[in-house]
Amino acid sequence: MPRKKETAAWPGFEVAFEGEGLSPADVPARNLTALVEAVAAFFEKVAEERGVSVAPLRLLHVTEGSAAYAFRSPDVEAEAVMLTMETHARERGRNATEGVRWALERLFRSGRDFGAVRFCRFEGNKHLAPVHLAPPLEIEPAIFEEAREVYGVVVGVDAGVRRGATVKLRLDDGGTAVFDADLAMAQRAARLFTRPARAMVVYEIVGDRETEGEIDQLEESTRDDDALDRPLLAFDAARDALQGAGINVRASGLAARVG
Repeated sequence: MPRKKETAAWPGFEVAFEGEGLSPADVPARNLTALVEAVAAFFEKVAEERGVSVAPLRLLHVTEGSAAYAFRSPDVEAEAVMLTMETHARERGRNATEGVRWALERLFRSGRDFGAVRFCRFEGNKHLAPVHLAPPLEIEPAIFEEAREVYGVVVGVDAGVRRGATVKLRLDDGGTAVFDADLAMAQRAARLFTRPARAMVVYEIVGDRETEGEIDQLEESTRDDDALDRPLLAFDAARDALQGAGINVRASGLAARVG
């Protein structure tokens, strides 16, 4: 079992509830558990962010006359992790990963029944300047566009004056999809109705979400296998071949024979 003098040399920090006149006796077990779990998560997520494996924290001391809890780790590598924790706490998670920001917010919320939560790193037994936690800054997710090539048959066009236009494609790889389009693109799609087309679709991606996509370019597909892939064109090709051989086929005649 490590002695007190030995543990005093371990890297560490103090976390405290800062309610007026608050002492450990005023903190219910549930709130203390929430604090300890939030502290452990913050430490572990920062270590993960830094790509290091360190020995877990130990709760070594509870200060009488306040609700302050001292955490230390026997791992010397933990000092760099704690320094980063202090930076993230001071900067409200500005450049932190999503996991660290989640843990920081969890730690901040652990004090909602008492007041502020204070984070204070140790240098030996000396308390350094404290940081009073605030909610992590709201980070606007990056927005970017991605263009994808899509092949299919135009099977629907819906052009509304107020709500814009949409184009429906039966996709070569199965299923159908509806894409936004401006009026000029919708008119082009109408001229390609039931014909194979190649569309360049632009998606706006925000975080882990993306829009349904808007057609930026649309043209008739000229791939060699189009007639084989699409029933309407295959029927046209077969009819033209029969007519070229002097054979006229009537749909009603085929129906009579089948019956």
